Amino acid sequence: MDEAKNDPARIEGLLPGQIRPRRPEDFDSAYTVTPAWDIGRPQPAFLALAGAGAFRGRVLDVGCGTGEHVLMAAGMGLDATGIDLAAAAIAAAEA
Repeated sequence: MDEAKNDPARIEGLLPGQIRPRRPEDFDSAYTVTPAWDIGRPQPAFLALAGAGAFRGRVLDVGCGTGEHVLMAAGMGLDATGIDLAAAAIAAAEA
């Protein structure tokens, strides 16, 4: 019983197994360097899906980062919108 009382998650008001929600500044800190997932072009899996015709209509890229996938969708003539909490990623996309 004493163990549960000292559980850090319980102290923060979280249930066991829950993690603290991310804050916008957590995402910005990922862009102080180029993150591993940002390869400067669309990810191969997304290129394959696009090539197979899997994208149609309107596209919403939530967590778009620097925008490679939303730019790819727009380049295909789709109505594409990208959003991200990381202002640093959006600034890099706009540069």
